[in-house]
Amino acid sequence: MAGRIPQAFVDDLLSRVDIVDFIHKRVPLKKAGKNYQACCPFHDEKTPSFSVNPQKQFYYCFGCGAGGNVIGFAMDYVNMGFPEAVEQLAGEVGMEVPREAGSEDDARASVRTALLAKLSEADQFYRKQLRSSTKAIEYLKNRGLSGEIARDFGVGVAPEGWDNLINEIGKSTEDLSFLEQSGLVIKNEDRDSHYDRFRDRIIFPIRDTRGRTIAFGGRVLDDSKPKYLNSPESPVFHKSRELYGLYECLQRKARFEEIVVVEGYMDVIALAQQGINNGVATLGTACGPAHLEKLFRHVGRIIFCFDGDEAGARAAERALHAALPLMIDGRQVKFLFLPSGEDPDTIVRDEGKTGFEARLKDAMPLSNYIMELAGAGSKLTDAESKSRAHAQVMPLINQLPRGAFRTLMEQEVLDRIGVAVTVEPAISVEQAAPLSPVNEESEETDEASAPQKFAKRARSKTSTSLSAHLISLLLQYPKLISLAEELASLQAEDEDEQLFLDLCAYLHNKPETTLSNLLGYWMAAEPEQAKRLTELASTRLIDIQSGEIAADAVAKDFTDTLSRWTSQQQGGRLRERIKVLGRIPLDQQSSEQKAEMRDLMEKLRALN
Repeated sequence: MAGRIPQAFVDDLLSRVDIVDFIHKRVPLKKAGKNYQACCPFHDEKTPSFSVNPQKQFYYCFGCGAGGNVIGFAMDYVNMGFPEAVEQLAGEVGMEVPREAGSEDDARASVRTALLAKLSEADQFYRKQLRSSTKAIEYLKNRGLSGEIARDFGVGVAPEGWDNLINEIGKSTEDLSFLEQSGLVIKNEDRDSHYDRFRDRIIFPIRDTRGRTIAFGGRVLDDSKPKYLNSPESPVFHKSRELYGLYECLQRKARFEEIVVVEGYMDVIALAQQGINNGVATLGTACGPAHLEKLFRHVGRIIFCFDGDEAGARAAERALHAALPLMIDGRQVKFLFLPSGEDPDTIVRDEGKTGFEARLKDAMPLSNYIMELAGAGSKLTDAESKSRAHAQVMPLINQLPRGAFRTLMEQEVLDRIGVAVTVEPAISVEQAAPLSPVNEESEETDEASAPQKFAKRARSKTSTSLSAHLISLLLQYPKLISLAEELASLQAEDEDEQLFLDLCAYLHNKPETTLSNLLGYWMAAEPEQAKRLTELASTRLIDIQSGEIAADAVAKDFTDTLSRWTSQQQGGRLRERIKVLGRIPLDQQSSEQKAEMRDLMEKLRALN
């Protein structure tokens, strides 16, 4: 396999390829102040919200949240990987892509390639078995599926028996190892042997947005348990980020305004059988923020369709909480609850396309669902019921980003309940507010008030974690790294905190790097972390006016936030030690322990 692309080449390539020229050849751009605009190529819209910043060599859509450098655009626009995108860009400027000798990254990439190859072989095997399985074909026909739909979704069958797949594509030790890593076979430790994971089941291949098979789902042909069985997580499959049917949905020529999220494979296929081709399903997990961000890159409206039972109600609540922080202006979320005992499969077969689409049209808007959950869906006649509804709606409203939708929701709460929403402070010891995008064409007439205006903008958006806020600032202003002192006392407790420390380590060696080049480095080295960095760079796009006062305001925000995080960690360590000493009865504490307790309490008070 070819070696890794040298980072120096990626940096050189990014300096030669202008993002405006590259995107303009594919999406016509119009000058808008210092930036360029167009209707977003990643979701349907009538008013342009897709912006390209030539200074930062970065694109961002204020509608769906898509963003990145020119390599990221190439990858997303035609669904290609990082090496292929680099090859394409290099070809356009007449550069030949060099390769380094083998590395640990190459080894990981080699394993991923081998796993994808095995998964593709398994996919073909399962499809081939379907042709000769009378039982499976009869089952699919009874479920109302045509041969064309089964072909489009790559439906197959895993035959009865414990080693059919192993005998077909797992004969060597290396092949067996790759099958085990991909989750297609399971090792019996007691017998030191392997057996097929999927047996006597209808098989549904799970494909990424590039059409590569990355996992499988299997359904029994009778009433056996478990009814559904999914591939486990693997180096190529992460169920918290993938959606069944999204690839098939995106292959349709028609552009969709909305995507319907259902609960199972058969629901997606049954909808497609009736001509409703915009259905997707999660893969044995709740619909989370990563799923929703992926969908909002393609459409502006998502409809959750749940069974009308207790499990469906719980799933709807989880989906609501995942959606609330993502509801920037221009996005819509609705909820469709089916009658008890029904699912999309049964409903669409009974009512057809017209009937199901009528239900979708009448789906409950997110605003109404919030009110229903808060008990404000009906008339509130007494102070107790109003107080209870207000207490229930506050945590939901406070998760919404600042914008027109939140303002309207606050007004609706006031109209229905008679009490205004209590807005949580945007900056606290635990949280710091991200900065809002600023129009580059705006003018500050009162220079003396610039820091205050900057701080006001900072407080005007939804709160975020301290580490995420610091990352967003560093991405837009890499030279802030000179203010990042005393990092040795910080300990990473989650992925964002570790990512901040890694970013600082990189920038200490390359303080002159640009946002585009920084993303290029992470895309090559750590693709998953690159996605998070791109997300933070996109959602915190800061283009404040240049000038000493504005720069001071940014620097102060960075140092204040870093100080808060440092104090937060110090406070945590103090509280842990106080807790340990507190377990010792007072009459059993030594004079040294009592003195230490007094010292700890004094330090904690000083921090607070």
